[in-house]
Amino acid sequence: MAIEILKDLRKLQVLVVHPNDEQGGDICQHIERIGCKVRMVWPCPNDINSDTDVVLLQSLHEHPFTDKPLWLKEDKNSPTIIAIVDYENPTVLQTVYELGAHGIINTPVRPFGLLANLVIARTRWRKELALTSRVEKLETKLRKIHAIEHAVAILERANDISHEQAYEFIRSRAMERRVTTEDIAQEIVNADKTLEVNVK
Repeated sequence: MAIEILKDLRKLQVLVVHPNDEQGGDICQHIERIGCKVRMVWPCPNDINSDTDVVLLQSLHEHPFTDKPLWLKEDKNSPTIIAIVDYENPTVLQTVYELGAHGIINTPVRPFGLLANLVIARTRWRKELALTSRVEKLETKLRKIHAIEHAVAILERANDISHEQAYEFIRSRAMERRVTTEDIAQEIVNADKTLEVNVK
């Protein structure tokens, strides 16, 4: 995984959210030497380019958000976040935690360790993305199972048939209409509110 990320580094679009000072310039130079495409902005923007892969973000404990930007809210479209901190104390660490940072860089930022931090942060980001995707698929599957079981129960109650007969009705209707069993189940659930479903 790390080797794959190293190969992709030159493709990364990196945004450095930092005051336009000497330290900010040094950070950009270090990132450019790695091979990434980098740009710097300040103050923290409410929106960023959709192709931004990594954000190096100056810790905002002194200027907290009144409303957290959408790009900092954890979802599958969020970039990798690496926090830049001047020092460590409970307030700073709480801010970093709330940012959902995948890595931390201490100032003054030095070239040594920056590449490793970037690779580790991207690795963690990818794992979180894969886990989120898996959870979403499982939740979708559970919703489908629940809809089918609900529809089966409706058919059993309305038509005095067995669980197997009710499920077979749903399955055969789905095959006839070339749709999924979930589609048929949802139709039955919706119809149950207004009419009796008769399969006899």
